[in-house]
Amino acid sequence: IMRFQLILISLSQLFTTSANASDSVTFRNVIKGHQAQVETFAISDDGKTLVTGGWDNTVRIYECDSMGNWEFIKDFRRHFGAITTLTISPDKKYFVSGSKDNTFNMVEMVTGNIVFTGRDQNRPVTDVFFTEDGNFLFTSCEDGYVFIYKMDDMLFAVSKPTKIRVGSPVYDIDLSMRKGKIFVCARGNE
Repeated sequence: IMRFQLILISLSQLFTTSANASDSVTFRNVIKGHQAQVETFAISDDGKTLVTGGWDNTVRIYECDSMGNWEFIKDFRRHFGAITTLTISPDKKYFVSGSKDNTFNMVEMVTGNIVFTGRDQNRPVTDVFFTEDGNFLFTSCEDGYVFIYKMDDMLFAVSKPTKIRVGSPVYDIDLSMRKGKIFVCARGNE
């Protein structure tokens, strides 16, 4: 089995000094462990937790130690397709993994228990993210929809998302909290 690597780059020198054309970037950590290509990753807001997802249908969790090295904590195999997207809740209690198996899972970070599985999508899930306050989860899908889930509903295993029809497959989404607008990257030039 070929092992692929997730490479983390230390850019502190790049940001603290002026970069010249001859400057190079040094790899601080090379993290190995997935059995197939790494597709996605997410880092917690405090920079201390890393989750990675790959074509091996696995999510791996790492914590940053006091020396700045990433220590493997555990992995989760809760999907039947490649992991396409990940996010960590602002309070670090949960991570959400989206997959080519047309579902997403919200998982308790500490216990590994699945709190909620979203099955409203008819095609692979392409993006997931929490709002800054952690009250809502946004997902997008190749079926041409953006879904908005309330955290309170998911914690009680209730699936009542607000669906926004885009029409063509959606590959990436983001939210401008200040402007209250959703930005959608869809197929083609939309």
